[in-house]
Amino acid sequence: DVAVTGVQTVLFRSEDFFGTSSLSIYPNPANNVINIRLNTKETVNVDFEIIDLVGQAVISRPLQFRTGESEQQILLNEVSNGVYMVKFIKDDAIYTSKLIVNK
Repeated sequence: DVAVTGVQTVLFRSEDFFGTSSLSIYPNPANNVINIRLNTKETVNVDFEIIDLVGQAVISRPLQFRTGESEQQILLNEVSNGVYMVKFIKDDAIYTSKLIVNK
């Protein structure tokens, strides 16, 4: 057996992670762009990644969602057809969601 210490990954529901239940990632399946809409009570800064099935980040960037309804658009020009995980990282918390790209 192998024991890993000092590493903890905690997965959250969107309402726990963002302090709101109104997170939308659309369209899904996507072709050239995805939109991320969030309605939050306070400004939220996250690290955003799109991860392929091998675990490699194909897109990685910081995002900021301002108080109230805020939307970010992510271009998928360099993303091939396939199944991906959309990952939001805030402090030690991680929120993930499945994304299908079909161009």
